[in-house]
Amino acid sequence: MIVNRSIVRAGALLILTWLGLALFFYTSAGRRLELYEFDLLTVISTPRNLDVPVVIIGIDETSFAELQYQWPWPRQLHARLVDELRKAGAAVIAFDVVFAEHSAPEGDEQFAEAIKRAGNVVLAGDIVLQERDQFSQIMKVDPLNQFLVAGALTGVAAVTLDADLVVRQIPRAGDAFWRQIVRLYQDKIGVSPYSSQRLGPDSRVRYLGADHAFRYVSYYQALNAREMLPEGFFKNQIVLIGFDTKASPEPGVTQTDAFSTPFLPITGYLTPGVEVHATFIANALLNRNIRELSRIESLLETALVLLLTLICLLKWRPLQSLFVVMGISAMTAIFDVWLFGMHDLWIPSVSAMIAPMICYVQRGGVAFLSEQKQRIQMRRAFQQYVAPEIVAEIIRHPEKLTLGGERRYLTIMFTDLQGFSSISECLEPEQVSNLLIRHFSEMTKIIHDYGGTVDKFIGDAIMAFWGAPLADTEQALHACQAAMAMQVAAAVMRQELVGREFPGIYMRIGIHTGDAIVGNMGSKDRFDYTAVGDNVNVASRLEGINKLYGTQILISESTAKDVSACLPIMHVDKVRVKGKTMPIDIYTLPADPDLPQKVEAAIQSYRSKQWDVAERQWQTLIDIPAVNAIAEIYLARIGELRRQELPTDWDGAVSLEKM
Repeated sequence: MIVNRSIVRAGALLILTWLGLALFFYTSAGRRLELYEFDLLTVISTPRNLDVPVVIIGIDETSFAELQYQWPWPRQLHARLVDELRKAGAAVIAFDVVFAEHSAPEGDEQFAEAIKRAGNVVLAGDIVLQERDQFSQIMKVDPLNQFLVAGALTGVAAVTLDADLVVRQIPRAGDAFWRQIVRLYQDKIGVSPYSSQRLGPDSRVRYLGADHAFRYVSYYQALNAREMLPEGFFKNQIVLIGFDTKASPEPGVTQTDAFSTPFLPITGYLTPGVEVHATFIANALLNRNIRELSRIESLLETALVLLLTLICLLKWRPLQSLFVVMGISAMTAIFDVWLFGMHDLWIPSVSAMIAPMICYVQRGGVAFLSEQKQRIQMRRAFQQYVAPEIVAEIIRHPEKLTLGGERRYLTIMFTDLQGFSSISECLEPEQVSNLLIRHFSEMTKIIHDYGGTVDKFIGDAIMAFWGAPLADTEQALHACQAAMAMQVAAAVMRQELVGREFPGIYMRIGIHTGDAIVGNMGSKDRFDYTAVGDNVNVASRLEGINKLYGTQILISESTAKDVSACLPIMHVDKVRVKGKTMPIDIYTLPADPDLPQKVEAAIQSYRSKQWDVAERQWQTLIDIPAVNAIAEIYLARIGELRRQELPTDWDGAVSLEKM
């Protein structure tokens, strides 16, 4: 019964997919995708080594340079060219240029006489939209009657464009330029008449290649064919004369006689109109053009592909099915390339090629939504008591929810509100709560803004760290920047509370960098993401030592080394904290960048036992508020130590066992 329900669901999915694709590919967007498929098939299945009796003479930039004429050229040149081609045995001479206006009488007369002598000239006509005051009118533009009387045939050189302005259709009008050329060629050469039975509304152009897919010469070369071209080059050939300049496809740029074709993305330029007409002629002479199969045939192909996909999805596991559906799509594409290239048939198959992947994604979507539901539940469970980045890490790696931790290089911060216990005694419980909520909210935001993780709140204290769960190569710098921003925020809060019932709030911060164990700590039923270890204790001790030195921020030597290149740091002392046998140098982050050098000089004099020098140096600093307490400590020590006999290995460190 379970299998049957699965088949029913899969079958419903197949039908919905088929209907959705059918509807989409009836839209203009769907049709554009199919036309892009046609373009791709055209590019990759271009026929090779086809012998087509067509030569193009290009009115190109080289000819402009060689002949040194501006357009329009004197028609004596065209007359001379027609005579040269007649003598060279050209079967048809066709100008993809509209000669609708008079030029110099002598030039027109010579051109007409050359046309009459040749007896095989076709001139392009055109269709233009003429704007009137009340209406628009389509007008046919023919060559000068003088040339038609001389025996020139004419045909409309307008081309049919698809909605995206790309030439993919063959003009089917009876007086089309290419038709007149083909008819004249058949009359002159005596070949079997071209069959137009294959040419219908479903007919598409079979392109033979990108630019210069046909034999090509410049206009100036053709004028001197006997000197510059092989003998018999034009013999029994259809010779097309037209513009061949690099035309930009960009909107707003003035275009020559050039059009967008499937090769535009490859060449970057529009295709000259003369080459487009040559392609129409080649399709006629080879009796080859692309026939587009009907929409019904396309939908039948899609249905068969979907049915095969359904069978595979029911039979194989997801990973296996992925490779199978990719194979089905690939085989569909190969089949369509074979039809297009070998049999001149185009069945719009974008829907058939993407249908297997759509089915696969839809089936995978059910599993994805289920997983997303679990993620949402997990996020709701954790986001209330851990930082957003920890939630993200847990969601990415649920296996990390197991108890225990890993050793990581962290920067740990402890903060505390100075004298908060006595402050609490002066306030109502609601006031204490409001004060802490605001304080914690602002400080937590700053910590998160600088990439830190809030570990816990301990009374009025905050513990935070950098370097986990996400690695941070500049963790010490970010921690120090956060500390300075937190002190600024505390000062703003202090200023805002002036004159209210809240006393002034001052915060002390201690920061230390070193290895710690970080991870989920606790019992199986209740645990927190936290950091533990000796270095965590050092950070806590530094926070308390601020009280002795009158500082607001103290950082350890290891933290100072990591930030000294980016921030000004000021040496404070060398201390031996509770629980540590080795002394550590401690530093603060001064607001005055000139202070560190003066303080360091006084400390070095003190450590080298130059008591008089050190005393004078500290006396000069005692009136500076930022170092007043530090100076008083050193002056008091100097008064005691100068009367003592100190050991030779004395390093100036002081034990702070109570801190």
